[in-house]
Amino acid sequence: MTAPQPLNVVTSPQSRRLYPPRQRRLSRRSAYLAAQSPLALGLEVGAKLAVNLLLLAAIVSALMKLVPYFQNQRARLQAVDTAVKQAETETAELRTDFSRYFDPSQASSIMQEQSGRKSPLQRTVVWTEPDYNP
Repeated sequence: MTAPQPLNVVTSPQSRRLYPPRQRRLSRRSAYLAAQSPLALGLEVGAKLAVNLLLLAAIVSALMKLVPYFQNQRARLQAVDTAVKQAETETAELRTDFSRYFDPSQASSIMQEQSGRKSPLQRTVVWTEPDYNP
């Protein structure tokens, strides 16, 4: 058995390109700039520069107004932070007092502190200075 022989592919002259390759065209902008005069280009660049400088001046002016506002807000935030810390310490103290007031084992000592009365079983001790007679 014989193996099939590969076919020879012949390209026809019609399949080739009929037109020569195109030359690369200039972009529209570069073609426009090439057609303008140097004076017109200078005026255009000057106008763009003036507009950009005007925008830069507006941005700097806005930033100059925002910086003091930012500093004021920062100072107010620090004041609020200190007030919050103080309130947290007061809250912690009140929580400890609250738990102490509702502790049944300390109820009698708390009543004695707030009323000024003493238990009848408690004796009063009075300290006196000793007399020294030399």
